Amino acid sequence: MGKYYFSPIQLVKTELIKLRTKKLKEIEPFKFRNIPFLLEVKTWSEAIDNANGNMYVALRLGVTEENEKIFEIEAVYKGSCINNDASISKEDFQKFLEIQSVRFLWPYLKEVVSDVMSKIGLIPQPLPTIDILNTLKKNMNSREIERDERSDK
Repeated sequence: MGKYYFSPIQLVKTELIKLRTKKLKEIEPFKFRNIPFLLEVKTWSEAIDNANGNMYVALRLGVTEENEKIFEIEAVYKGSCINNDASISKEDFQKFLEIQSVRFLWPYLKEVVSDVMSKIGLIPQPLPTIDILNTLKKNMNSREIERDERSDK
């Protein structure tokens, strides 16, 4: 049996901090399976100090058929973490939270989406696995653009 590595950073609490749903149109269940989802994912984090921090994942999921919205779900999950290794700096802890937010919180969002779809009378469709690195790159680029726009004013 191999060695176990225990990370000093632990997810200690999760909470759904935002949930908004809209069902705007009825759709036949068999038709629903063939309509592509529009999915947006954003992540961010905050290291309060080098021992405590929060990670966030926001999701917007929508389905549109023939330019008419069928439904939309917006959800934000928060994960609170503790760092048990005092040698990890606040900056490195912040990076960890940002990078790991999707991996830690995506399963919770998948559960919420499936549950909401069922409750609004739709056949639950599983959210796809997500390309974490691509999502992080997009988020970093959008924050850089926002920063540049603020500095231009």
